[in-house]
Amino acid sequence: MANEALERGAQHTRSADRASFTDLDLTVPGPWLHDAPLADLDALCHRLRSDLGLPARTQLARPVRRVVAAARHLASILPAAVASANGGEVVRAGLTATELDHLFRHIFARKHVTHRKPAPGAYLLAATRLRADPRRCLAFPR
Repeated sequence: MANEALERGAQHTRSADRASFTDLDLTVPGPWLHDAPLADLDALCHRLRSDLGLPARTQLARPVRRVVAAARHLASILPAAVASANGGEVVRAGLTATELDHLFRHIFARKHVTHRKPAPGAYLLAATRLRADPRRCLAFPR
């Protein structure tokens, strides 16, 4: 039963990943998504170019409307933080480009944790700083 729940969660995450790429006008094959380095922006951009020949620009972040709307709404009613496996400068640049930088008092990036994804260090650190029970936190991957 636990394996079924994990698989359902993985399928949901892959669907969300595919929707995010679609919002950015990029079409990627499902099997490619399964092995893509989604937690590392530089590696992801390299693989988009090398594997699929798709343009990927790390210097240009474009807002994904659904994510921006959800982030603004939730940050207006709940404490919010950013926990990312990417470098802090990449995270801050993305937040600034999407005009979300003012929403988050706490931003945790790869330099703040010893073990990166799939270890939950950044997530647990964010929950601790927000004084929230990690089991009651909502996380948006990628």
